[in-house]
Amino acid sequence: MVKCFRIIIVSVIICMLFGMVTEKSSYAKTPKVTKIKVVGASKLVSMSKNTKKIFKVKITAKKNKYKKFKVKSSNKNVATVHKTKKTIIIYARRKGTTKITVVASYNKKKKQTIKLIVKDLINNNGDSDKSNVHPNDNSDPYHKMTQREEIKTIIDKFNTKGASIPTDLSDNRYYGWEGDSLIEVNWINCDIVGDLDFSNFDKLKKINLKSNNSLYKLNAVGTQLESLAVNGCGNLEILYLGMTPISNIDLSDNRNLRILSAFSTNCKTLNLKSNVNLKELYLNGSSISQIDLSNNKKLTVLYLQYAKSISALDVSYCPDLNILRIEGTGINTINVSNNMGLESLYCNNSTSVIGDNSNLYIYRE
Repeated sequence: MVKCFRIIIVSVIICMLFGMVTEKSSYAKTPKVTKIKVVGASKLVSMSKNTKKIFKVKITAKKNKYKKFKVKSSNKNVATVHKTKKTIIIYARRKGTTKITVVASYNKKKKQTIKLIVKDLINNNGDSDKSNVHPNDNSDPYHKMTQREEIKTIIDKFNTKGASIPTDLSDNRYYGWEGDSLIEVNWINCDIVGDLDFSNFDKLKKINLKSNNSLYKLNAVGTQLESLAVNGCGNLEILYLGMTPISNIDLSDNRNLRILSAFSTNCKTLNLKSNVNLKELYLNGSSISQIDLSNNKKLTVLYLQYAKSISALDVSYCPDLNILRIEGTGINTINVSNNMGLESLYCNNSTSVIGDNSNLYIYRE
């Protein structure tokens, strides 16, 4: 009887052990991540240049700690992309095509690729906007305007709204030309209201917009800008100067500035003491070597990646900072003790990160 009882006990133990091993083996075979989806993004996405789109990334995983992902753009000249904990943000830079790839960190087989087409301008139907065509109805509807035609269209648009921009394009007090290319604009105190876009004037070197207090947004991305005057533009909130050779930017009179994009510029220093409302700052790929953020307490986004000349950074005055990119810089140590809202930090593998923040994701390269 005792012998039979022992046999039964041993059999039960063996069955239990076998069941545990089988269960563990079965559990181990289950992928950590089974699905990744960019919510709201189809296989083909169209955007206008100098715009951004935000998409939520949904990951199906065994545990929350596996819900991490990486994202990249195949052509950063056309569009750049960065991520937060649960989203990706795509910035369309210039006309062209690129692929945005989102990959699960714990299962590289799970990914989604988006083909992105960036156009000059897209209307509400997602088609190219042909509103900037030759003004003569008898001409080719797809005729690309010359720069003289385009600047005249811009002038007419603002003057219709009450501006007083000079209309004589041959007056060298207001306009400078190199052949048919616009290289200089002097629109001082012209009552310009709203958004002004010079990004199609690729040879433009000088912009003087002093005392246009109702100017809200200025875009000069991709021009040859060397000189900019926006003194007296007290309501300027958005300034895009990326991919220009400009080396000095005077923003002392732009207290309401919220977004400054000066990526891939020659700026070595930048005085932001007057820009107390600044929220987003993009200096990636620039020549910046030092920056004082002590007055920029509202800053939420800071891009410095591949700004190779900068070696030190103090973000202790920016408690609302949410995204910080310093990879590819000379910054060896970063203290984020005061940045409890920081969710994403991109840095070099060797960078020492100081600060205990449970919400922070650190991406090293």
